[in-house]
Amino acid sequence: MTYMNQGRAQKWANRIYHWKAILANAGSPHFVDWDDFRSRFRTEFFPLHSDVVATNTLEGTSYFQGRRTVDDYLDDF
Repeated sequence: MTYMNQGRAQKWANRIYHWKAILANAGSPHFVDWDDFRSRFRTEFFPLHSDVVATNTLEGTSYFQGRRTVDDYLDDF
């Protein structure tokens, strides 16, 4: 997760690190095992209906870059 240092991935990793600090006081890990991490990662970054989400994005006004940087635009897209 140390490579997740920009955009959406950074936000996700920061949430994990925040919860990890809270759970460390309780003595339980954030992820039970590798399969748990992989499952949560896929849920966050590989939505089930990505084609429908992409179509809806292209048909809406959020498709335009506007004042966002290219990196931010691509992360949102």
